[in-house]
Amino acid sequence: MNFIIRCLCPDDLVPVDRLRAELGWNDTIADWERLLSLSPEGCFAAEQNGQVVGTCTSVCYGNALAWVGMMMVHPAHRRKGIGSALLRCCVDHLRQRGVRSIKLDATPMGQPLYARIGFVPEWTLARWEYRGSPMAVQPASECIQPLAGKHWPAILALDAQALGVPRGRLLRSLAAASRRALVYERGGSILGFGMLRDGALASCLGPVVAGFQAGERLARCLLSGQGDRPVFWDIPDRNEGASLLARQLGFAFLTPLTRMYLDTNPVPSDPSRIWAIADPAAG
Repeated sequence: MNFIIRCLCPDDLVPVDRLRAELGWNDTIADWERLLSLSPEGCFAAEQNGQVVGTCTSVCYGNALAWVGMMMVHPAHRRKGIGSALLRCCVDHLRQRGVRSIKLDATPMGQPLYARIGFVPEWTLARWEYRGSPMAVQPASECIQPLAGKHWPAILALDAQALGVPRGRLLRSLAAASRRALVYERGGSILGFGMLRDGALASCLGPVVAGFQAGERLARCLLSGQGDRPVFWDIPDRNEGASLLARQLGFAFLTPLTRMYLDTNPVPSDPSRIWAIADPAAG
């Protein structure tokens, strides 16, 4: 083995973002910075001859759940055991921390590697893409308003019901970076929330967590007036309402993904409440 696995550090972010761009992924430097800030000891790089040739990150939500993401290996360095070494290093780190559940969102290319390590499917999702004329501006709704500080307790409770764990640091960081962050409030109760932020190639719709009516209205409002910039929307297949809305709005299926867990699943999620995941790298 002529490569080493080490912790990812801030000085690596420019070269790893070049690798990300070469692979055509939608993440930004800000996304890398967020992951490194959330888990400075749980993000790893594979280095060969002084160059970073692969990465793997993790985010912990307490000791209940951790998320593995940003599994990348430069095309010229694949099939040399680098991906397996990165993943095993990340999993070993999480087990040493005592994390009870480890999950990830797998691409078709990555799924065989994860399966060999022991990951099994929880449910499937799909990335949808919009490339078309600007979407019409939706009429204002008195139920939808900008996310404010007073909304956070209800938002975190809704998110924990859907994902199984609270993840306040992640959501607050995503909200601060979002172009739009909205809540759906009716009768004095917050029934849903959603965000839209910029990516390197396309805008990202998500997370959106809500019941049926609130989820549809939040998605429409977040996408309203988006202009002609492409949009990626990652939707659990079990949320048929969200998939139907994506088709109605002119989104096209882009690629399948599979949510997987390692060994056991003590923290099951509720995909019917998830209208858009936050990020494949964070759940």
